[in-house]
Amino acid sequence: MQVEFSKIAEQTLTENVEFLKKVWTNREVVIFLEDVKKIANDLEDGEISAVSKINKKYKKCLNRQKARKNVFQKRK
Repeated sequence: MQVEFSKIAEQTLTENVEFLKKVWTNREVVIFLEDVKKIANDLEDGEISAVSKINKKYKKCLNRQKARKNVFQKRK
């Protein structure tokens, strides 16, 4: 499966990172972005098994090492 961020997801991520840069250290921001990339790669590789449905369109997964939820949509 190929992971693609929607325009709103890209915009929201950018806004969140800009906020985090104000309150976190640079190292913490880098780790956060690495986590986002790892989760996207895990989704592409089918390695995330703890997935639950939010509704017909969206699903969520929990990063097991950190208390972070990730919401995604599978497109056909």
